[in-house]
Amino acid sequence: MTRDDLEAALSSYGAGLEAELSLLRQLESLASHEQDASHAEDFEVVTRISDERARLMSGLLIVEHQIQPLRPLLAANRQQAETFLGFADVVALHRVASRLVTTILAADEETLRTLQHASSARKAALQTLENGGQTLSAYRRVIAPPVSNAALVDRHG
Repeated sequence: MTRDDLEAALSSYGAGLEAELSLLRQLESLASHEQDASHAEDFEVVTRISDERARLMSGLLIVEHQIQPLRPLLAANRQQAETFLGFADVVALHRVASRLVTTILAADEETLRTLQHASSARKAALQTLENGGQTLSAYRRVIAPPVSNAALVDRHG
């Protein structure tokens, strides 16, 4: 591999990381908004944000697919690549991307816990409502028996 080829690969990789960072920053913002919406139990907003995140993730995967083949090439020629001016910048971009992913994943985990808790609370409320409805139905049968049973009371009473 020539020096020029390696420099071009490093440049392309750096440009790809910049594109990924742009998408990751948008994802980080959406993850934060999604977290707020889940705490507010605004599930319509959560759904809308999830759709937008899916679109951004698709773009992220496209960029990642394009730069992924450059990683082993740069790793195999790391000593030479380290001598290039942009190498330290690319390493810094890689670290920023890693931190953003960690932040997004942490926000997603909290959002998931919040949504699971809300789901459990709704299930418990639904069960309580169903139990109450069953009890009320049984009570209604005692208080207001069917008309055919009322005739028995009239004949004996």
